[in-house]
Formats: sequence, C-alpha cells, structure tokens
Amino acid sequence: MKKLIIVSLASAFLSSWLCAQIYTEGYVSQTISDTPTFSSGGLYVGGHGGPGALVVGAGGSATFSGSQLQIGGTPYAGLGGDGTITVSGGQLYSYDRALFGIASSSGYTGVTGSLYLNSGTVSLTTVSLGQSQDYTGVVNVSGGTLTVSQSLVVGGSGDGRFVMSGGTAVLQNLTISNADGPGVGHVTVSGGSLTITGGLSTGGSNSRGGSLTVKGGSFDYGATFAHTAGSLNLSSRADEIRIGTLSMYGTASLTLEVAGGKEISGPIVQLQNWDTATSTEFKLDLSEYSATQDKILDLATVASYVSDDVLNHNWVIEGLNEGSYEIVGGSPYWDDQTLKVAINYIPEPSAAAGLLGALVLALAARRRR
Repeated sequence: MKKLIIVSLASAFLSSWLCAQIYTEGYVSQTISDTPTFSSGGLYVGGHGGPGALVVGAGGSATFSGSQLQIGGTPYAGLGGDGTITVSGGQLYSYDRALFGIASSSGYTGVTGSLYLNSGTVSLTTVSLGQSQDYTGVVNVSGGTLTVSQSLVVGGSGDGRFVMSGGTAVLQNLTISNADGPGVGHVTVSGGSLTITGGLSTGGSNSRGGSLTVKGGSFDYGATFAHTAGSLNLSSRADEIRIGTLSMYGTASLTLEVAGGKEISGPIVQLQNWDTATSTEFKLDLSEYSATQDKILDLATVASYVSDDVLNHNWVIEGLNEGSYEIVGGSPYWDDQTLKVAINYIPEPSAAAGLLGALVLALAARRRR
C-alpha cells in the first residue's frame, strides 16, 4: 500500500538553497499557502507518473528554476486564494489536467491562479483557465517552450487569459470562452510563436465572446477555425499569421489592423478558405497607420475558396485620419484571391503650398529664359 505524504508550507519560506531533488515512490502532495514562497531545483510530486498534486493558493508562490518538476496528479494554482507558479528554467511535466482559478471550500471569490513561463520547458496534458465562476486563470509565456498535448480552455465558468510575448507554444486544441460556461477568454500574442495542431474555436451559444489577438510574433493553424463569437484581431505588426479555413458566423467579428512604423511586405493573414455569415462584422483599423505616399496594401490572401458573403461583405473603417488619408473606393476590395486596400496620402496644406510655390517659381524662371 502506497503512503500518502503531504508537505505543507504554512507561513514558511524556502529559498533557492532548497535545490536538491525531492522524490518519493508514493503519493506526494505539495501544498503552498498563506503567502510563503517555495523555490526548488527539482521536485517529483507523485512517483513515476502516479497520483500527486501541486497546490498553490491563498497567496502562495512556487518558483521553479532547476532540472525537473514532475507532477503525477493535478497541479492547481488559485485554489481558494491567489496562487502563482513561475518556471524560469528546467522542465515541468504534468500527467493530469492543470487547473488555474478554481473554487474551494474557503468561499473566497475574485481569486487568480497563474502560470508564468520565462524559460525552460512546460509540458501539460489538459489546461483550464478560469475553471470556476468568479475565478480567473492566467498563463503568461515570455520565453521557453510550452506544450499542451490535449486541450487548453481559456475561459470556462470563470475568466481566462493566455498571453504570449516570447517563446514557443504548441497546443493540440484551443478553446476560447468555453460554450458550456459563462466565462470569457482572451488570447493575446505579441511575440514568440504559437502553433495549434488540432482544433481551434471561440465561443458558442452560451458564451460571452472573448478574443483572439495576434499583434506580433507568429501564429500558425492549418485546420478550420470555427469563429462563432467574440473578436478576432489581426495586425500587420505580426511576423506571420496563417489559418487554414476561417469559418465565421454568429456574433463573431474580424478586425484587420494596418499599423504604422513597419513596411508591410506581405498580407496580414494567409488563408486557405474563407466563409462567413452576413451577421458577422468586418473592421479595418487604421488608427496606427502612417505613410507619406500612396499605397496599395495586401490585407489577406486566400488560396482556394472565398464565399460570396465574404466577397460582398461591408467593412467598417475605424481610426482613419481623414485629413491625411483617403481610401480609394471607400473600402477594401478584392483582386482575384487577394483582399487589398488602396490608401492615398493627402499632404499637409503647408507642404502642398510649398510644392505649388516651387512650381510657380520654376515656371517663372523658365519664362525668363
């Protein structure tokens, strides 16, 4: 019979000197609460993939920067109190689901459970951000590599946030704002590389929307994106955005941002197919656009199929400085399989006057000859 060992850190502090690996053949539960900080170079929670749990809550913080953290059971963060797991090196493995922001018998609400990946490797099977109502789950990736082998749900009964500013993330399935719960999920990519190999969906009949925003780095998903609610925001600031089939319906919206300060050398998004319902909303955001010459820009390319509803869809123009720019035809247009926009630059009155004056002087000088 295996022995249950519970290591409880209550009002205690273990700093980076605790760097030897902790291992047991039996069940191990590591509980961190009441505002201590636990830092370890190596920790095995559950023997050889067997049951075990890492629980971080009630103001607890677990920082891992060593060789390996192996969890045979469920890691919790934000269980009845704010909890944070930080990985800054080494490898973290979990063989069970990971829950961030989950209710407990404490009765506390407004709790946040977080995972911060700064460097190293984190490998998880299933992840739920915002597992319980009035609770929030957060995953923040600024470096290292995150792998989720089954599913990541951002926003269930509670709210969820998945934020990437660097590193690499490979997810099998991503659901934003689970259709079975009232929570809202937000996914934001401003750097790094996010790849989804299985399914991608947003919202559903019971969902309050949520968002997927790609404004930097790269985003790659090769299958059908069922975008049914919330907003999809794609920016020219990103290095590359690839989506297989974009299928929009329900209350879904799409915003394409043309930002200034970077020459657009290709389309904002590359699609294989694009279909939509008339109920969806298309927006072109030009609030950050800046140029001093006329330009024709590629917004999207579609390799195979574009539905008539996409071809004929109305676009809402946001943030256009009408004193400096005008959109030819008033809207984006299709050129074969490419969605384009032609933007004319309107010089400042002083610049226009200077050009006119220079022209007059040139003509006068020519007449004197």
